[in-house]
Amino acid sequence: MKISLGLNSCYMWQESWTVDAQLKCLELVKDLDLDGIEIHFSEQELFDKAFQKFQGKLDKYFVTFHMPALTKPKEAFDKVRIMIPLLNIQQVVIHADEWDKLQDKPDDIPFVIENCDKNKPNFQNLKDVAEFNKNICIDINHIEQTNPGKLSEQITAAKNLIKEVHVSCLKNPVYDTSLKTHHHLITGSDYKIPDCVPKDIIWVIEGVVPKDRLDLLEQEIALLRKLG
Repeated sequence: MKISLGLNSCYMWQESWTVDAQLKCLELVKDLDLDGIEIHFSEQELFDKAFQKFQGKLDKYFVTFHMPALTKPKEAFDKVRIMIPLLNIQQVVIHADEWDKLQDKPDDIPFVIENCDKNKPNFQNLKDVAEFNKNICIDINHIEQTNPGKLSEQITAAKNLIKEVHVSCLKNPVYDTSLKTHHHLITGSDYKIPDCVPKDIIWVIEGVVPKDRLDLLEQEIALLRKLG
């Protein structure tokens, strides 16, 4: 098991979520027991090559990248091709609905396809995602939203393709009720990750980390280490 942090999970730590703010958060987690970092940029940040600011700052990590919603996919993919060797990116996550609507699907980028959340019109079922015959990233939270209690049978439909899992839960009493998110840390909740989730892949923490609660993130990492 490789344990990674989706850097966007730390967005509450800074007043605005700029690239510089992400770099500050990266500095704050540098001593935690993490194997990887999953980075996120908006489409415009890709066009601006904002990823160049991360050069040399992710060298100790297994690095993955999460694609944003796309309006100009060709131009975005051209920038991703520059970013991959610069930051040694191993996988590029893209939501299934974004992948499906592409007229030209690149075969030179190491994509993994993520199942969609309840707000998307389709691809909540891993069987549908598996029909792309591409590597898959499963989002536990999305499955619990759309197919509650069916994680095991969902995984069975796509098990040989699963290369990454996004980890969070739908609710957690640790959080201030004013925080409007479906992605919570598992630490402090009553959610138990089922044993059916593959262990020999990258696990990305996606629960939002409340401001000034680095301790919760440390506990989340420790919880996942025990599972592995």
